[in-house]
Amino acid sequence: MKRNMNNIIVSFVLGVFIFIPFFASAHNVHIAQFEIQEQDGHDYLVVNFTLKAFKEVLKNEKEYQLFADIEDIKTLEALAARYIKSRVDIKVNGESLVFGKEMIKLGHSSVLRLEIQNLPEEVHSVVLNIPCFEQMAHQKNIFVIQKEDFKFQESLKAENGFQSIYANYTTSDNSKFSLYNYLAISIILLIIFLFLSLIKYQPWTITQT
Repeated sequence: MKRNMNNIIVSFVLGVFIFIPFFASAHNVHIAQFEIQEQDGHDYLVVNFTLKAFKEVLKNEKEYQLFADIEDIKTLEALAARYIKSRVDIKVNGESLVFGKEMIKLGHSSVLRLEIQNLPEEVHSVVLNIPCFEQMAHQKNIFVIQKEDFKFQESLKAENGFQSIYANYTTSDNSKFSLYNYLAISIILLIIFLFLSLIKYQPWTITQT
């Protein structure tokens, strides 16, 4: 009986050490996640952040200090959505993403969902500038985009200016095939041109009968 109790205690302690890092990261006030997701045929930017991080904005950002003592949740949600959208600049294939409808829920773990109106099917380049919650010491903004055959993740922080650039201009197999065809046709035409030139300038001899 005593041995079983010891095993239970050991298992409990191990479980605590295993799950503490998980819960700590899930509620880390210094981490915000910006993920592009597809839901029901629409593309969204889903932002997960903490209420504490936004309150730091209200205390330290001059534009928002007048609202530091506001308690009305609807007003705070509108301010949070406005702040985040003003601090998010994402360019995909050279074009800035345009956001439409929004949905926000503010709480200890807060979420803002922005509908993306112009995300291209194929992603060749991503340029990020997301200085959200930069007032927080050791702030880290994690950006994630995942499509069928493409995934890109980046960690934005003060050390990199909350900015990053990704480019992947690879030539598809079809493009390579078309290029090879073009080269082959060009070579054939060049040979024909040279052959005709030789015939044109070949001296003719007249034979007498």
